[in-house]
Amino acid sequence: MPSVRLTWRAICLFEAFDGESRVFPLLRGQRGLDRAASRTRSEWFTCEPFACRFLEAKRDRKRIELTMAYDLHHRLARREDIPDLTALMEAAIAELQKPFLSPGQIASSRAIMGLDTQLIDDGTYFVVEVAGALAGCGGWSRRATLYGGDRSPGRDAALLDPAKDPARVRAMYTHPAYVRQGVGRLILLLCEEAARAEGFKQVELMATMAGEPLYRACGYEPVERTSDDRGGTAVPLMRMRKGF
Repeated sequence: MPSVRLTWRAICLFEAFDGESRVFPLLRGQRGLDRAASRTRSEWFTCEPFACRFLEAKRDRKRIELTMAYDLHHRLARREDIPDLTALMEAAIAELQKPFLSPGQIASSRAIMGLDTQLIDDGTYFVVEVAGALAGCGGWSRRATLYGGDRSPGRDAALLDPAKDPARVRAMYTHPAYVRQGVGRLILLLCEEAARAEGFKQVELMATMAGEPLYRACGYEPVERTSDDRGGTAVPLMRMRKGF
């Protein structure tokens, strides 16, 4: 593993498995982490000390906060990022959906995906960079629109009520060159922390088939399976939700 700085926090979840609490690190795919995926908590900290150190136990949700040694930097997106964000989204749509969608469905999905610049203006959209290169983006929203970009019909800018409505997780994209490096998980963590800080008790998103495995691994549960044919061909989607 290359020598890098400790620059961001990721969450590992405790799950009951065969009567024993085991740690399932969310950064699966990184060297040294996959082989630790089935270890107990004590084994994890004993055998993988180079990868993480224990920070804080949250007893009410069985979560441990870890500092992971990967050089991911995050910041809020700016209007001047839009050309680079658009290019990243196009690359992600074109490449990462190939195992899940037909060429017709990929073409159709462009009508219901993309950047909603309202998120940038609201200060709720993040970018993640690796060595100065744009690796991923995504955000959350206190507004009613669940998914879709600027050109998608049916957007609703009405403000949600944190007391009864789930916040939205929106426009999650990872550049194909940076998949399975924790980019998406970091963005989800940032979104959840920000939404919780504003009083929301749940978050909700509309998952593509490509994104569904990540969201399940991060604790999101299916609400309904649906599809969207506004681009001309029906694109399968999954509405998912997570409580805090």
